[in-house]
Amino acid sequence: MDSQLQDSQQQDSQQQNSQQKNSQQRDPVYRIEPLDADEVPPEYQGDRVASSRNRRSNIVGRNDTRRRGIPRDPSTPPSRGGTRRDGGGGARRPAPPNDSPSFASRLVGMLPTWSPKQAFEKDSSEQHEQDGHRRRHNSEYPEEEFHGVDGTSEQMLIYKYDIMEGQQSFRESLEVKEREWEERERQLQRHISQITRDFEESSHNLQAKLRESESEKLVMREEHNAFIRKQQEAGFGRMESARWLPMDEGNVMHKLDRLKTDMRSWAKATSFKDNSRLRSFAEAESAALIQDLANVALVENGQLPDGLSTIARSPMLLLNALLAHSVYTSFFRSPFFFLSNNDPNAASDARPERILEDIYECAQEGSLQDAHTWRSQTLRLLMPPLRNDARDADAEKQLRCTTEDSIAQAAGRQASAFLASPARYLIEDNANTVLTSKFKKIYSDAAKLSYMLWTRRTQMRCFTLHEMKHLAFDHESSDFDPDNLVRFEDHEDHLKGKTVTVIVHPLLKAYGTDEAKDYDQGRVWAKGVVWLDSKKSPM
Repeated sequence: MDSQLQDSQQQDSQQQNSQQKNSQQRDPVYRIEPLDADEVPPEYQGDRVASSRNRRSNIVGRNDTRRRGIPRDPSTPPSRGGTRRDGGGGARRPAPPNDSPSFASRLVGMLPTWSPKQAFEKDSSEQHEQDGHRRRHNSEYPEEEFHGVDGTSEQMLIYKYDIMEGQQSFRESLEVKEREWEERERQLQRHISQITRDFEESSHNLQAKLRESESEKLVMREEHNAFIRKQQEAGFGRMESARWLPMDEGNVMHKLDRLKTDMRSWAKATSFKDNSRLRSFAEAESAALIQDLANVALVENGQLPDGLSTIARSPMLLLNALLAHSVYTSFFRSPFFFLSNNDPNAASDARPERILEDIYECAQEGSLQDAHTWRSQTLRLLMPPLRNDARDADAEKQLRCTTEDSIAQAAGRQASAFLASPARYLIEDNANTVLTSKFKKIYSDAAKLSYMLWTRRTQMRCFTLHEMKHLAFDHESSDFDPDNLVRFEDHEDHLKGKTVTVIVHPLLKAYGTDEAKDYDQGRVWAKGVVWLDSKKSPM
């Protein structure tokens, strides 16, 4: 019996070895010999009779070992859980004990070191070969038989595939990101290129504007320097000396208005008040007076205009007109009025003032600027300033005194001539000495003011009735004002356009500037004063 049992076990063992060899021949990777029963340590030996569960567990363990690629010792026969099947009734006997001390070390040494990189680096042919072997192995050993109790081998496969899938997903994600980064980099490069082009264009435009601004700056600087030089030349030409600083025109107009007021006040104080005396003059006196009045009033047939002899204070009006005409024609028409010696025996063409006036008029035909500059310089030379520190101060002082005396003498002669004229018929016989001194002062002030105005390079022109015959009245005119005796406010509706009857005060205008320019542009220094009959004409 024992011999039969041993024979059965040997046959069973040989059959298992044959199957194991066939399996190893099919897949060289799995050429691992199972342990013999006598090689299994005592602690791993169980009952002789093993349950189907233990057999499945052992098979799964072997399958797991195959899947892991753990090599087995080829010399060791396969073992199915450390038990052997009896040939008869299926009873198992325990395997002989194995006291080999190198089993654990041998088992650990046979475990290979697995690396995901090695598994990933297998080529497609090896992967195909393993897939074919796995299909054959699964057909031989069904899947349900290889599930271990703890699922370790299955979990390892899951980890392996997860790692491979993770690597593949990582590579794909990395490739996607790389493509995105490359596209983003290209976009940034294009943006940088556009910014660079815009910057270069802006820089070019700014440089062009800068060059243009520099050119404009140079032009403006040249214009400014030219303007400064022009103003300096004009200032130096106008200010040869502080003594000849031009009087402000506002001050000039104020002095002329003051002269106008003084003349009217003197005429009002010295004229007689009875209008009937105008008709009581002797024929010779009346003719001489009418002849003088023809210079300031419209005289027809040797008679005064209608209405003039009937208005109140007409003698004062006529005396004022004659006095203003005498003052302005004596001093404000000729710049050389003071050079007249009043010699009745001297020919008019041989008088000094006449000679200079002829030169002045001839020069104006050539150049107004040069003519007025010459006249101004001549008058300034004849009245030099008083300077105590000059070497020729005495000579300058003597010349100045001579000119001042000539001006005063000319003023005195004109005043005496007026008092000797037919205008004296309009003056009261009992005019006192005070009024006489005021009268002389009027001529003296007018002569001095005239001389100072002639030293300027402006030109003065005096307009009397001879220059303004048939002048029509216009209350909006900037050249004339109505006399106070006209009562313009009461008769405004019918006075416009009527002919002016009397020029009570001449019109004085100035032309040019102190720089001897713009002689075609005039301005009023003293307005004219006119009178006309304010009564309505009969229908």
